[in-house]
Amino acid sequence: MIPSKKGMPVTMELCERPQTTVPPKTDLLREIVEARLDVPEGFKVEILGGRIYVSAAPVPRHNFITDLMVERLLGKLAGDRRPSNAGYGIARDVEKGDFAIPDLIVASRAAMNRMEPLIPAGEIDLVGEVVSRNNPYKDLEVLPDLYAEWSIPMYLVVDPRKGEIALYSEPRGTASGGYGRLRRLRFGDVVELVPPLEGLRIETSEFPRYEN
Repeated sequence: MIPSKKGMPVTMELCERPQTTVPPKTDLLREIVEARLDVPEGFKVEILGGRIYVSAAPVPRHNFITDLMVERLLGKLAGDRRPSNAGYGIARDVEKGDFAIPDLIVASRAAMNRMEPLIPAGEIDLVGEVVSRNNPYKDLEVLPDLYAEWSIPMYLVVDPRKGEIALYSEPRGTASGGYGRLRRLRFGDVVELVPPLEGLRIETSEFPRYEN
């Protein structure tokens, strides 16, 4: 169940679009990821839609943007909610199936203080991803449907390649159902969050773009 980085891969998605072959059973993939998948230090391994995705360690600018998002939210969340870019793993079913490691989450302190390897998706208010410069497919095409299926209220996508931002909300909670609402913005705009984080704003004027 741990989003491990040790072992041998059966299917590793490093390309722009996934292969069309039928993937192994997702539980088998969990076993492979936990026990046998061996990747370089700093790489991220996820199971999304029944496929293993391996992402290279991000460039510092990518992490700088997630730091800025955390700064914008710290001290503004109600109750015991807090933002984090520490690399928490999340899953709809923490025992089996897909799991993701978002760049940013908003959840309760209790959820983040678990001894179990993964946080249930039902405890997440918002997930955020900063789009990879060389492999945007996962963030833009795979995760919107997956996070919506998991009924995560908001998915915030920051794309430093184009200076664009997308805020998905109103998840339909079904496979391929997607989100019911999508708001597109640009760097410099203010992102106004929706329930359950209504009233909160993320200022993006300092978000840097990737260099050409």
